[in-house]
Amino acid sequence: MLNKKSLLSIIIPVYNVGKYLDETIESFLKDDFYDFELIAIDDCSEDNSFEILEKYAKRDNRVRAYKNNENLGKKSVINYGFTLANGNYIALFDSDDINISGRLKRQVAFLDKNDGIDMVYGNIFIYRMDNSTKKFQKSVEFENINEPLKILKDIYNDNKKLLKIKEAFQILNPTEYIPASSAIFRRKIIDDGIRMDEELRDIEDFDFWLQIIGAGYKIKHLPLNAYVYRVHSNQKSKDKNKQNVAMNHIINKLRKGDYFK
Repeated sequence: MLNKKSLLSIIIPVYNVGKYLDETIESFLKDDFYDFELIAIDDCSEDNSFEILEKYAKRDNRVRAYKNNENLGKKSVINYGFTLANGNYIALFDSDDINISGRLKRQVAFLDKNDGIDMVYGNIFIYRMDNSTKKFQKSVEFENINEPLKILKDIYNDNKKLLKIKEAFQILNPTEYIPASSAIFRRKIIDDGIRMDEELRDIEDFDFWLQIIGAGYKIKHLPLNAYVYRVHSNQKSKDKNKQNVAMNHIINKLRKGDYFK
């Protein structure tokens, strides 16, 4: 029986990842942390992704499989997942990556014991499937829990700093970032109305973190390895124009003070 106090809702948007999906789901079912529900939402895949989800939903009642009637896009799928989540804690995870066993227990235990922290995140490995190389990627680590909001406000108040920003993640740190699937955050964040910005067509996770930070929630890096980010040929190629449009949208939101409550 699931422990409702520490229940974790893992939201996984799914689209045409049948080749990788088994390993992704298995990485959670084999984890030593049991108290989770895995909410997997198929966004009108053209391959066998939904059939794979149904297979696991029949095998393990912690897996909940949904299929959209039309393709909505990742941001809308995640926002829909928020409405389905029952957990006190929420995690977002990409459908072709691999969870590293042990990290869920450590992150949830930390949040259970530290009421003053609202989101935790960790490091990752980047695995290039074409040449089987794996690289460690450390995530951004702040000096204290007040620093992220201070950085965001300093840039908001200094147009020269704002103009120097070339990439969205550089708002918080020049070289390091918060990996999208490494974070676990408290339910109160979505209860407070924070959602994925559906106007964005790229880098929506960075915008989501800025919303959380700007609202005054406290985030913390934990020294753990959260997941393996798999780089493969089936991934959509990065559209530089979409990235630039998204970057300008985020900068405009920051310039107007939209991230601050």
